[in-house]
Amino acid sequence: MVKRYLIDSIRQLNEFFMDGVEAGTLTQIYGPFQAGKSLLILQILYEWVSKGFGNALILDTEFSIMNNFSRRWLSRFSKRFGREVSFKQLTLKKYVVQGGRRRYLNDITNVVIEVLTELDIQVDRPFIRRLLDHLIPNHELIPEDGGEGLGYIYILDVKGLTHLYELMGLESKVVDEDTKLDVVVRYRTDLYTSPLARFIEKYSVRFLSLDSLGGLVKSLASLNRIQNFPARASALNILLHNLSKLANEYGLIVFVSNHETKSPINNFQTFYGGSSVGYGFKYTLYIKRIKDLRRELIGYRTPHLPENRFRVLLNIDEGGFHEVSSDSGENH
Repeated sequence: MVKRYLIDSIRQLNEFFMDGVEAGTLTQIYGPFQAGKSLLILQILYEWVSKGFGNALILDTEFSIMNNFSRRWLSRFSKRFGREVSFKQLTLKKYVVQGGRRRYLNDITNVVIEVLTELDIQVDRPFIRRLLDHLIPNHELIPEDGGEGLGYIYILDVKGLTHLYELMGLESKVVDEDTKLDVVVRYRTDLYTSPLARFIEKYSVRFLSLDSLGGLVKSLASLNRIQNFPARASALNILLHNLSKLANEYGLIVFVSNHETKSPINNFQTFYGGSSVGYGFKYTLYIKRIKDLRRELIGYRTPHLPENRFRVLLNIDEGGFHEVSSDSGENH
């Protein structure tokens, strides 16, 4: 039987997700700057993790979760939900295996520098480290200060599309020829033995968030030129295809936040990335400002038929998002 997770803090969303969010699904939430996309996802993840359903992993492409959201909202959500959840920063560590034991990049760098120094060879530590970084094939995600068990939201700062590909076991490079770009990708290892998959399995991750897709693709600014849209679509298809495979394999719920843009055809507000993004999600939510701290959440289920459209009014206060009655204007 497929596992479903109810959202008690915004109960009307369960109607949109057809009696709770189904494991194995991908949902996109897009909207304008500071509309509350990241906060909404973080609130839902905090609620589920605090109930002991599993841990969450946020792939942060804008480096804002640990710097901004965690400091401001951890104590507020703890008070609202009555349960503690810890944030843990992740690092990607490279290693080799010697005698059945792992030796990490920093230790290997020290050994190499020590040997070269004994040979009276002048060394530049950053150069040696970068060189070894390219030579060492194995890497894994590790939380700071331990962090095994339940009750954790893990945060990983993602430095760009190629970095995320690397976490998925992919090797990629951007080829710039004749004013056009192409993203060349090949598998270095199987997706299910990649650092991302191994971390998901080892650390009981049930909820995954990519925050944000727009920020990730905009890091490769040249992909936003019209002549490079085919390369951008290909890069996004590879990414979303692998996220979907991970969701199905491990029963994950995946939330992806995205930027708002305007359609060049009809000037309507739409999500960043075009049709290749739109086809990648079963559920799409658009969050927009009404006034002050009032928001409207508009949802579509695939296929995007009128009867599948959904609306809910929300208000932001010290505890995060709350439903608003359209008649009374009060929080619920």
